[in-house]
Amino acid sequence: MQLSRLESFALEKLLQPLQRAELAAVQPSLQVLQRVQTSAGFYSIIQLPKGIAALPQNHELEWPFKLKRLKAKGYFVCWAESSATLCLEAVISKGVCPPELSLEQFA
Repeated sequence: MQLSRLESFALEKLLQPLQRAELAAVQPSLQVLQRVQTSAGFYSIIQLPKGIAALPQNHELEWPFKLKRLKAKGYFVCWAESSATLCLEAVISKGVCPPELSLEQFA
């Protein structure tokens, strides 16, 4: 599967502080191996192209967010599951998670 607009948005926000140029450059070609809706958001496993290293082991990237109108807060978090895959998660930590997250909901 291709990245959703929301997954792309999350990765842009997460990778921006590190300026991980190689990951940002290949973002359009990243493949989603698994996407799961959870009661607090979603969880995705993303396959990286050959030759592109994942984040260093034990290294997490986190970006906090607010949702418009819902008075909900949460965060995106990303970490290396293996040398070739990333895990991306959206978690609503305060307030109610809508049935489906969309870009239009973010403040």
